[in-house]
Amino acid sequence: MPGGSARSEFERLSGQPSDSKQSGETWEIGSEGERDVSSILRNEAERTGRIVPLDDRRIPGSRANIDHIAVAPAGVFVIDSKKWAGKVERAHRAATAERTEHMVVKGRLRDKAIDGVNRQISAVRTALSNDFGIAIPTVVPVLCFVGEGNWSEFDPAFTVSGVHVRSRRELLTLLRSEGALGRSDRTTIGRLLSVRLLPKLPRSSESNAA
Repeated sequence: MPGGSARSEFERLSGQPSDSKQSGETWEIGSEGERDVSSILRNEAERTGRIVPLDDRRIPGSRANIDHIAVAPAGVFVIDSKKWAGKVERAHRAATAERTEHMVVKGRLRDKAIDGVNRQISAVRTALSNDFGIAIPTVVPVLCFVGEGNWSEFDPAFTVSGVHVRSRRELLTLLRSEGALGRSDRTTIGRLLSVRLLPKLPRSSESNAA
């Protein structure tokens, strides 16, 4: 279920003391963002047949998850959804020897989110590393912001450390890019990833499975 692992954390923390409740509310907001992006991806898949979407996939050897994967003509898009309030911007800072780029949300430095989605693409590349009859596709990291006040109508999408930072609309523009992966290739890659990156189970289910 899209946002299922975040939702399970909300349910686990909702009966805890106040600090835990507050953390649980954050997980619930995250779950809403994942469901929002999942709906966008599945509507696009049903309407055009050009993408193969996967939701809430477990990273092997980790408790972390991948919110969404979309196999599209231009490659495999690894999408981390964020429902944070506030304007999303790219900032530049002058380091000692070079000018560096950063992501800022509501005036706060949020580079950890960039690092997080870059870690997720490593898991996807590993899942695609064995030969399955076609060339290994491009793997593209994306942060999709769906929170209140993230973007104005004229705010441009941008890239930081190789990660595409996008609104809902710009996410679809990215996924609709032309590329070399035909329908049969996209289906093959989607099936492979669905087997090698299993759905993320709620924490209680993981304990029972172990």
